[in-house]
Amino acid sequence: ILNDFRPDIVHFHNIHSYLSPVVVKLAKDYGCRTVWTLHDYKLLCPSYNCLCQGKICEACFTDRFQVFRRKCMKGSRIASALAYGEALWWNRKKLQRWVDTFVCPSSFMAQKMRACGYDYTKLSVICNFIEQDKLDFFHSTEINEGEKSGYYCYVGRLSEEKGVRMLLEVAVSLPFPLYIAGDGPLLNELQAKYSSGNVIFLGHLSSREIVRLVKHAQTMVVPSIWYENNPLSVIESLCMGTPVIGAEVGGIPELIREGDGMLFRMGDKEELASAIVSMMSKDNVDTQGIARRAQKRFSEERYWAELKSVYDL
Repeated sequence: ILNDFRPDIVHFHNIHSYLSPVVVKLAKDYGCRTVWTLHDYKLLCPSYNCLCQGKICEACFTDRFQVFRRKCMKGSRIASALAYGEALWWNRKKLQRWVDTFVCPSSFMAQKMRACGYDYTKLSVICNFIEQDKLDFFHSTEINEGEKSGYYCYVGRLSEEKGVRMLLEVAVSLPFPLYIAGDGPLLNELQAKYSSGNVIFLGHLSSREIVRLVKHAQTMVVPSIWYENNPLSVIESLCMGTPVIGAEVGGIPELIREGDGMLFRMGDKEELASAIVSMMSKDNVDTQGIARRAQKRFSEERYWAELKSVYDL
């Protein structure tokens, strides 16, 4: 492919699972400028997500053997041994030699990369963006000012690290309807335990159904209990004009500015409940202002301008 296309720049995404970092070496040896966008924490945590038994963990930041000792990869000693060997082989020294720039979608990720010894001159923070086609799609299901429907929502995977269990524990004690959209390993358990008059599980929804749900919501909640990088769920909600209540963890706080929603201390049920009550009680949310600011912050044009500087164009 390199010989056929003869690129000046090669930009890599999610290569660990399917291609391996050897493709970066090939591109570098060919003489290309190499750029790698980091969508997870694989270069710092062999099991990708900085979680151990459902809790945030940075043990492998200083000792990669911990992934094997703790069986972090799928709870399997064999899978964890392979992850440990992979981390040793594709180590920081090699990767920094082959990569010109690591694009970090959040400052949080860049800080973690720096803390683990990566050269700060090779780190560039570029927040994710929303494609113009998707923004046009959001506008195609436009709602008028004041048409919020008195509920709040969660959209995403139903798994432990997303904090949805804690959200439901809070929701059953509040008088406001909560709509849960998404699927995942916890669906059946949570549905059996928490389905009630004010908690409604919607399951998997189409893109149009999700847009309609989020745009009509008073607020969306992102209660994650892990190091979210730069979640598109927050960005998309803001671009639709719906404020977000987000856990103060990972890259989430970088996305929710004053007037765009509220933050709560990760795992704190009382703060989460207070934030929900506060947002559900607001009757003067500037939805158009939220959407306007977000669409400018997360536009294709902004992303491309920042990416061109990384490409040295």
